[in-house]
Amino acid sequence: MASSSVLGVGTVAVRALLAADAALMAAIGSRLYPNPADPPQSGGGQPYVSVESVSELPFNTMGEPNALKWGSLGGINVRISSLSRSEAEIASLLVLVKADLDGKALTLSGYGSAIIEFVAVRTLEDWIGGVKAREWVVEFELTAHQGAA
Repeated sequence: MASSSVLGVGTVAVRALLAADAALMAAIGSRLYPNPADPPQSGGGQPYVSVESVSELPFNTMGEPNALKWGSLGGINVRISSLSRSEAEIASLLVLVKADLDGKALTLSGYGSAIIEFVAVRTLEDWIGGVKAREWVVEFELTAHQGAA
């Protein structure tokens, strides 16, 4: 069987897991966006979370031509943005996002098994109009294979 792309189905599954978390949705006012270009650039759109696919590396576990032998390593970033005066708000959102995703098995169309794992957090901070804007980029790796686990 030919390989397929994990990023589209992967980001949809990640957004679904985050959207199912009532505590996260209450904290961000349901501002969960499919990619970083979608959030409002000013006004009452804070805090928010966005999900983006950033990379994909296919792999082949070898086997017969029609065997389920293909997989992918996908990079998915979850961006958390906050204009709060302290780091407490964004840190609490990070805790929720990690709890929702890290080590979770995913059901993805075209794949028999998939798991998402936390990799790192990159912190971006800047002063905008006297307010400290924080964006934490939470990096996850999605490992998916056509065969069952």
